Amino acid sequence: MSAVSSTPSHWTDFAKRWDLIGAPLRPSSLDLAIVADVVAELVLENPHRGLRVLILGVTPEYARFPWPLKTTLIACERSETMIRHVWPGSTLENASVIHGTWLDLDASLGKFDLVLGDGILTQLSFQEEYNELSRRISALLAPGGRLMLRLFTSSEAPQTPESVLKDSAVSNVNEFKLRLGMALSESRSSYDIPVAEIWKVWDRERKQQPELNQRWSAAEVSTIESYRESTAKYSFPPLHHIQTTLTRHFNFVKLHVPNYVFGKSCPTMILQV
Repeated sequence: MSAVSSTPSHWTDFAKRWDLIGAPLRPSSLDLAIVADVVAELVLENPHRGLRVLILGVTPEYARFPWPLKTTLIACERSETMIRHVWPGSTLENASVIHGTWLDLDASLGKFDLVLGDGILTQLSFQEEYNELSRRISALLAPGGRLMLRLFTSSEAPQTPESVLKDSAVSNVNEFKLRLGMALSESRSSYDIPVAEIWKVWDRERKQQPELNQRWSAAEVSTIESYRESTAKYSFPPLHHIQTTLTRHFNFVKLHVPNYVFGKSCPTMILQV
C-alpha cells in the first residue's frame, strides 16, 4: 500500500485510546439503523440461507450487530494491535477476523452479500486506492450484493482551519479532529493530509490560545497528541468525487445522511454490483 496507508505505530496508539473515540468517528445508533435496514432487505432477498458479510476493519459496533441466524462474518484488518485490542469477537458461531490489507483481498474469500466499512476510505489515498479497493470489492460481491460505506467527506461549504479552531460550538473532540483534518485537506488537490499536520496546527493554535486546552479533558486531548509522531495520512475528498470514483465499479443505490450534528459530512453510501 502507498504512504497514505496508516502505519502500524499510528494504529497502535489508536487502539490504546479506542475507548476515548466516539461519534462521529465511530458509528452511532442512527448509523446502525441504516445497517439494519440494508440487512432486512438482504434477508428478504435471500430468505432460505444466512448472509455472508465482510467487515473492512474491526469496528466493534459491526462485530456485535444483531446479525441474522446462520450469518457468516469475516473481518479484515491490517493492524495486529487493532485486532488484539479492539476486535471484540462476535456472538455468531461463524465469525472470524483475518490479518491482511484491504487492497489485497481476492476471490479466495468467496462471495459476499454485504461488505461494509466505517470511515475506511479516509485511510486510503484518493483516487488511486479508492479505485483499487472498489475494483476488488466488486469482484467479491455476489449478484445483488451491497457495498455499504460510512464516509467522512469534506463540506460543500469549505472551511478553513482558523474557522474550525475558533468555533467554540465544537464541543466534541472527535468532531473537532475530523473538521480540522477536512479543512486542511480542502487546500490540497489530492485531498490527502498528513495526520501529523493536524497536530501541528492544533499545537500552534493552543499556544496562542491557552483556553483551547480547557475545551476538553486531558484524556480527550491525548487523542490529538497521538497524531504528533504519526507518519500516516488521511484523505477527505468531497462527496461527489467519492461517488464518481465508486460508481466506476458499482451502481449507486442510496445515500443516507444521519440526523446528528456534523451528519452531512458522515453519510452512508450504499452501492450494488
